[in-house]
Parts: sequence; structure tokens; C-alpha cells
Amino acid sequence: DESLSYNFLHQELPIRISHMIKELDMLPDSLLQQQSVKSVKDMYLKTFEDLSHFDETGTRDEHTLCKFRRRLEEIKRRHQTVVEIMAEGILALKKESGDRFDPSINYFLDRFYTSRIAIRVLISNHLVLFGPEVECPGHCGIIDPTMDVHNIIDDAASGAKYLCNYYYGDCPNIEINTYSKKR
Repeated sequence: DESLSYNFLHQELPIRISHMIKELDMLPDSLLQQQSVKSVKDMYLKTFEDLSHFDETGTRDEHTLCKFRRRLEEIKRRHQTVVEIMAEGILALKKESGDRFDPSINYFLDRFYTSRIAIRVLISNHLVLFGPEVECPGHCGIIDPTMDVHNIIDDAASGAKYLCNYYYGDCPNIEINTYSKKR
């Protein structure tokens, strides 16, 4: 039911976006001062504003639901280049600081991109289920219940190994263990 999804996202997305903004605020000043990082923060501030001021009347009619879908489409479009823009800031900082690059930034990036993925999954799933995006056959929203997680992880590990070898001339061994509960 779209109104249930709307109710959940209407409450959940502003909370998640506010956490992203808080994480950005805790970055070292040297990174926060990068124009590209400021641009990313501005995107999240705009998104928070868009979501927190949406439908303050509390109505859940078809017009409101349609307006919400359009708002989610705008947000998804707005944030589609966040990875590239954030990378510009990181690369600029690395160039400026050389060997003095703060290792806590990697921890931030892991959390930031994980949160970003989670938000995009929520938005994309809503748009596939209730909006103009097309659902793939056999999927439930964007979820493929027959997906082979081991193959996907193995493929990602192979790509990471290739990049490590290419850029650093070496790579760590990667061991993938999967466990599944047989029914």
C-alpha cells in the first residue's frame, strides 16, 4: 500500500538525511572547506528541507502521494553525482595534504556511502513499486529474491583486486565465506 510506504519514508528519510548532514559536519575542516564537499552538503541540506517541509497538512490523498513521488524523483536526480563530487573533494585534499591525509576520512567515507546506498534503496524501491520506474520481472520492487549474493561479492572482490594491483602493484588476499540456512 503506497500510503504505508509514504508514511514510513516521510518519517524515515529526514532522519537519515539529517544523520548524513551531521556526519558531514564532523569532517576535518580541511575537507569541509573543499568546494565539492560543500556542494554535497548543500545537496543534503536542500533534500532535508524538501522532505521536512513536505505535506505539513497530514493529508494522504492521491495528489499528495503523486507529489511525493515527484519529490523523490527530484531527490534521486539531485544526488546521482554525489559519489563523483565527493571524490573530487577527497582527491583535492590528498593533493594538498600529501602524506598527512587523515585516516579517519576512510571511516567517514565507509559510513557515508553505506548510508547513501540505504537511502537510495528506499527511494528507488518506492519509485519502482508506486512510480514510473519499471519493475523487473520476478522482482519485488528493486529486490531480486533469486539473487546470488556470493557471485556478486566475488565479482566485486575481483574488481577490487584488479584495481589494487593496477594502482598499487599488489593486493590483499580476499576470502569469501557464505552461510545459508537450508530450509
